[in-house]
Amino acid sequence: MAGTKISELPAASTPLAGTELLAVVQGGVTKQVAVGGTIPASQIVNTPSGTVAATTVQGAINEIVSDLAASSGTSLVGFLQSGTGATARTAQAKLRDVVSVKDFGAVGDGVTDDTAAIQAALNVGQSVYIPPGTYLFSTLTVYGNTRLFGASTRTAILKHTGAGVAVTCSFTAADNPDGRGVYIDTGWFIFQDFELMVNGTVGFNVGKTRSTYTNWERVYIRHRQDGSGYFAGSTAINCDNSPWAATYSTYIEKLNNVFIRGFENGVNLNDTVNSWELNRVYMIEVKNQIVLNGSTGINVAGCYFESGIAAAKGVVFGSSGGNNVTITACSFELTNVAATQYAYDFSAGGAWTTVTVINNKYLIQGDGNAVNNRRITGTAPTSFVELNRTYTSATYGDIPMLWAPGASSTKPFQQPNYSRLGGIVGGNGRVLFGRSGTDASDAWIENDGTYGVNFVAPSNGSVVDFNWKANDGTVHLKYQGYTTPQFSAGSDNSISLGTASKRWTTVYSVNAKFTPVTVASLPAAATIGAGAKAFVSDANATTFASVVAGGGANNVPVYSDGTNWRIG
Repeated sequence: MAGTKISELPAASTPLAGTELLAVVQGGVTKQVAVGGTIPASQIVNTPSGTVAATTVQGAINEIVSDLAASSGTSLVGFLQSGTGATARTAQAKLRDVVSVKDFGAVGDGVTDDTAAIQAALNVGQSVYIPPGTYLFSTLTVYGNTRLFGASTRTAILKHTGAGVAVTCSFTAADNPDGRGVYIDTGWFIFQDFELMVNGTVGFNVGKTRSTYTNWERVYIRHRQDGSGYFAGSTAINCDNSPWAATYSTYIEKLNNVFIRGFENGVNLNDTVNSWELNRVYMIEVKNQIVLNGSTGINVAGCYFESGIAAAKGVVFGSSGGNNVTITACSFELTNVAATQYAYDFSAGGAWTTVTVINNKYLIQGDGNAVNNRRITGTAPTSFVELNRTYTSATYGDIPMLWAPGASSTKPFQQPNYSRLGGIVGGNGRVLFGRSGTDASDAWIENDGTYGVNFVAPSNGSVVDFNWKANDGTVHLKYQGYTTPQFSAGSDNSISLGTASKRWTTVYSVNAKFTPVTVASLPAAATIGAGAKAFVSDANATTFASVVAGGGANNVPVYSDGTNWRIG
């Protein structure tokens, strides 16, 4: 029956008994064993860890299970990712792509000190996972190019028990894979999906790390004292490069969907901090939401700042100055009515340039609610501009506003060279000029809708004035709208109507009046030229065309022939 399969054998007439033999083929060699008998170790050799020492099938199975259950067991199991081009690896190599803090003995029961276990995981892994649990620790150091992430901000909790810094970010030249770059390296830190409960002074310390592309995403940073105010002297995220050196630069960092609560300072960026973005950051019960000093290229967008702490500030601009700060679509809700809160604090007097504020919402209370919605304390820089602010006018109600509080008569707000108002669906162009302290005295210049321009001055019921002035303040021409409106020179005998070469063709007048002068006060006829006219009050004669002389009592008109003044 050579070549016959076992399944093709005829049924046995009688069951095999204890001494019956069973053919076993191993390694191409047929062996005979007794049913219920033993298998010599030499006959089972292809096991994961070598030769099986057991003399029974069950014993061999037990040895294989023991090998797989050992710490090296996953190195005996294969893994192949789906997809064309995948390369076979062991299950051990696959599982080591991510390190869990529990791999090093972290318990996460809220009682055990897990500092050593978590630090051990951070020392070896570039992607370290925090499973659900509450993990106590005194302080941790995270090294460059590490991602620390948890199950969620509500289930994976790192609970700080120390008095100083909770998490210190450390980056050295050894962390940089190519060793290049003096100011900017490729090192980074990524923090995601866990809660950090801080007990001491600093949550994350990322200063002096020469890092790029550090990110906080879906991280809840809270101080243990939240709910009862803020912890004095504390900072949630601190990037302090002072005193600055080339190896301390921190560039292109980002906070996205981060919740900060219970600190004196939310985010502190000090001394050559560049290109940070805070996007959808929610801060509550924080005294100073963002503190900037020596910072460049800071973009704050879609954030919500809420605080009932006395003297709370939204963004504090430090004495070292900086530039290119943009704050967009944020909400400032500072609600301690007994004190004074401000959205922007420039009281340190730093040199800040290009600070742009766009589409923000304010609910700022203070001074017993006597004065609300205060925006700025200190002197705003000239380049501070707020777009789409709403101004409530007594005349027009709520109107959109472009606000540049740092502008002045010596440093005006610069518009483009060519600007056009009106002419579209909104109608004729009009520029309004408000009066300080009141909305009831606007003046304006407008296109009248035909072919003219109207100059409209405010009126107090009896007086309307227009003044044409030089830039030194001298009034050259004045229009006064009294009971009898009149044009007048800015001062007596100071202005001419036309010139010798640019004359008026026709002058129509109902009453043309000349103020009488003395002959002695007439200008020289040769100087004023032929054709000038005047009226004198002290002529000694009245003969027409005679040369006028003073000393008399006659009121006569006179004219200049270019040489003399004559009566007539």
